[in-house]
This record gives sequence, structure tokens and C-alpha cells, in this order.
Amino acid sequence: MPDLSASPFPVLTLNEAAAARVGRGHLWVFANDVASATGSPQNGAEVSVRTAKGEVLGTGLYNKHALIAARLYSRKSESFTPELLRERLAAAIAQRDRFIPGSTGRRLVFSESDLLPGLIVDQYGSVLSIQLLTLAMDQRRDAVVEALRQLLSPAAIVERGDTPAREHEGLPQVKQVLFGEVPELLTVDLDGLQMRVNPLEGQKTGLYLDQVENWRLARQFAPGRRVLDLFCNVGGFGINAAKAGAEYVRLIDSSELALSEAVLNASLNGVTEKVKAKASDAFQYVRSLPEQFDLIICDPPPFARSRKQLETALRGYREVNRQCLKLLSPGGILISCSCSAAVSHADFDKMIAISARDAGKTVRLLPGGVQPLDHAPLLAMPETQYLKTRVVQVI
Repeated sequence: MPDLSASPFPVLTLNEAAAARVGRGHLWVFANDVASATGSPQNGAEVSVRTAKGEVLGTGLYNKHALIAARLYSRKSESFTPELLRERLAAAIAQRDRFIPGSTGRRLVFSESDLLPGLIVDQYGSVLSIQLLTLAMDQRRDAVVEALRQLLSPAAIVERGDTPAREHEGLPQVKQVLFGEVPELLTVDLDGLQMRVNPLEGQKTGLYLDQVENWRLARQFAPGRRVLDLFCNVGGFGINAAKAGAEYVRLIDSSELALSEAVLNASLNGVTEKVKAKASDAFQYVRSLPEQFDLIICDPPPFARSRKQLETALRGYREVNRQCLKLLSPGGILISCSCSAAVSHADFDKMIAISARDAGKTVRLLPGGVQPLDHAPLLAMPETQYLKTRVVQVI
């Protein structure tokens, strides 16, 4: 048996397969990965994660009631102190300042990818919107707010904890202003597009920021084209297409609230005359359309939040992508997206190939489609590379 007496923290000893996975760089310890636990680990506190031989794999934050029992934040033995939290926040902000300077809408902290598991921080101008997705981060709410105030001097900090992810950690959903006052009207510049933001009521933390770099695809392929933006939300893809010279743009979403914001965003960007918005179920809409389009963007909400929902999700993706491909004119382009973490990149590529076959279309894969710099995934954690965006052309 390994000698664990020198550990400053309670110890989780992993089974052989889990130790190998974590040793390769994965940062999650699932409940069934734990062969034994010693030292009475406390929920939200640090635990030392080790192999059966006693080799230290890292230090993580523990929650015995969650499927993910521990999330590593370090490869060595060190406490998760307020000083460490502040250092990690400062490093994450510096990373964004280096690669995406001057942006008024960006993700400042991307959880595991910034070695701050369970913490999301998005910036909308002078307002910060945060998510505390784990018990450990929830317990450190005051320390997070204080560090962000010291580092960025924001006008306000909002918590958007109205997400099912918190329920998996035994936490209630919350939505609140933690500091300051949120402006009634907040507009940010996202890669040249002016967008209204409502940090308390908008999707996720206020806006979907992970597609901002992919909006450039709409600008690239839109000039002179007839464009359909399905599941458009507040119009990022479609309004970019209109600004880039599209002949006309159809915005489709089931949410009246999202469409009203999309119409306001079209006005902010001076493209109202080119944009028409319709509240409709996207599946029904594409089945009934008689007209063809030259460019279609299909960016639905997640169809699969777990592997159990994968097959149902893939059927949904196949159906809507098949209908989109049938609506494309010769030479037309489909920008197809999935933010379902349970759908792998291989699953998604296979789905598009099957959809094209079923639509009776031959397609070529064009370059493009990335998870942006402020959402950079970890190479050893496929779960952090959740966004799939593919560009295909009908030939």
C-alpha cells in the first residue's frame, strides 16, 4: 500500500484505467473512477488525486454527490487559495488581451481550459456575467467577485446560474446582480457587429459568444446571395450576411423574444430593409418552403445534453440538415453547427454525409468552422471541444 500520510489533503486513489486517463491530461475524476478515499474528503474542498502506487496525478475540488467527483485544477499539490484564484483569473484575462485585444464582448474564463473548473466569466463592455457551475466555485462566490473587481473594476457583475448544470452539483438555479448596477441598454461590438445585450435575461450569460469568429463565414459567402438563418436567436449570422451584401436574409426562430432582439440588432446595423424575421418552428418551416436559398445557416440549440440522448439528437440533426440541403441551389452553401457536447466531431461529419445522401445531393467540404480563441479547448479533454461547425457546398 502507498504511504499517504504525507498528503496535505484527503486522497482519492483511482482505478488503473482512470489513473491512465487522468495521467494523459484529462481533468475529471468520475465517481466510479475512485478505488478508495482516505482522510474524509469534504465537499468543495481540495483532494489529492493519486494512482494505486501513490503517485500524485494532481489536486482537485471534490463533490461526493456529483457524477464528476473531483475536478483537477493543478498537476501538483497546492491549495486552491484566493491568491491562486486571482492568479488564474489574471492569466486568463491576459490571454484574451493578447489574442483578442479591444473586444467589448468576449469570454474571459472558460472553466477547465483556464484551470478554473466550474467558472465561466463573460465580458460585455463594463458588465461581467459569471456562472458558478460547481459546488466548489459556488462556495467561493465572494472570492471570485472580489478578484474580478480588483482586476477589472467592472460597473456590474451578474450571476447567471439559471442552468441545469448546477443541478448536477446539488445547487439551485439562481439569477442575480452580485455587484453594481446593470445598464438598461447595453450594446457591444462583436467583430464589427453592434449587438444589444441583456445580461440578466439573454441566452446563456447574455449572448452566444462562441460563434462570433464563425460569423465571418457568413460574411465570406453572403454577397449577392439569398440567405436563410435557421435557429437565428438574436441574428448574429444573418445580420452579418446582410451587412456583407446579401440580397436578402430570412431569420427564423421559435422565440418571439429572440426575434424581437434580432430585429433591433438589424436596425442597429443598418440592414433592416434586407432582413425579414419570422417566428416559426425551424423543422416545420424548412419542410414547407417552396423557395431555394444560396446560403443556409443551421445553428440549433443542443439536441443532446448527455450520451443517452445521442441517437435521438442525431436523428434531429439528420432531419433538419437533410431539409436544408434540399433547399440549396446548385453551388449553394450550408453552414451547419452543433453545440451538443455529446455529439462528437466524427458523429457530426457522418450525420452531414448521411443527410446529403438522403437529400440526393453531392457536397464538398470547405474550410472553416472553429471554436474561438476565448473558448480554446484542452487537447486531452474532448468535452471542452463541444462546438462543431462545418461548411459544405452542393455541387
